[in-house]
Amino acid sequence: MVRKMIIEGLPVVPEANAALEGELSSALDTGDEFFREVSTHLLRAGGKRLRPALVLLCAQAGPSGPAGGAVAMQLAVACEILHTATLVHDDILDGAVVRRGQPTVSALWGERVAILCGDYLFSRALTMVAELGHSDVSVRLGQVMQRVCEAEIRQIVRAFDPNSSEAEYFDIVRRKSALLIAECCRSGALLAGADEAIGEALFLYGERMGIAFQIADDILDIEACTDEVGKPTGKDVALGVLTLPVIRALTGSDELRTLICRRLSREGDARRAIEIVRASDGIEYARRVAGEYVLGAVRALDGLPPGEPRESLAAAAHFAVHRSR
Repeated sequence: MVRKMIIEGLPVVPEANAALEGELSSALDTGDEFFREVSTHLLRAGGKRLRPALVLLCAQAGPSGPAGGAVAMQLAVACEILHTATLVHDDILDGAVVRRGQPTVSALWGERVAILCGDYLFSRALTMVAELGHSDVSVRLGQVMQRVCEAEIRQIVRAFDPNSSEAEYFDIVRRKSALLIAECCRSGALLAGADEAIGEALFLYGERMGIAFQIADDILDIEACTDEVGKPTGKDVALGVLTLPVIRALTGSDELRTLICRRLSREGDARRAIEIVRASDGIEYARRVAGEYVLGAVRALDGLPPGEPRESLAAAAHFAVHRSR
């Protein structure tokens, strides 16, 4: 049952899922109807809830067992709100009008409201983490958000750079995507009483899984259709974000390099660039690399005691790359 719910994108078990949704709603209930509508808009659109699921699963992997999930629920809620804040700001930066099949906050209410909404979500989440009374968790999550901002800036600076390397790509992915997932895993376990060795193993698991998850997203951005992923595809290419499939394709295509160098400035350039990447081995190469990171994530679980949480975490890692959205 645990494994099945994870693969469907729901945290742990139906009861935990219902509790999480209720806690998310309560956490953002300010009493102001308009503000509540704005701040909960993206959350109400759904999502995989992967980060809170990992918090709860890793908490159950500690000495408290299933009871660990209750201890870590507030952290699970905070981590999902943090993730949502990054999405609200991402949509502003990207000029996106659709997310999870729904209009973005910025598309509905404008950029000024969306910026303040994202800021509020960041503040609310970090306040909730501070209320837990674990300064190490607060500091680490604060540091994670610093790394996210650094990665976003570096990604903007490196846009349309045909000399972007895989090493630079992985450094940005680690900071932008993987570290939050890794910290969800470690902090969930530590809150439930796990020792530092287990916490570090779960951090490594989450980091490797997070990289695989982002590579899978980058593949979907190129090969999937909008209806499958709930947002426009080819967005990263159009913005000059050179993901792993594109970097791989660049090594064998002078035409793609020419398109990137002129910043896809002519009509049809973005479409042609996507065609070149699809015709190359870039997608298959990226899929292989993602699979290697999944295997590394599963190996990081070797230090955990056998049981349902460990099995579900392994299944979640495989879900990271075997999904359609």
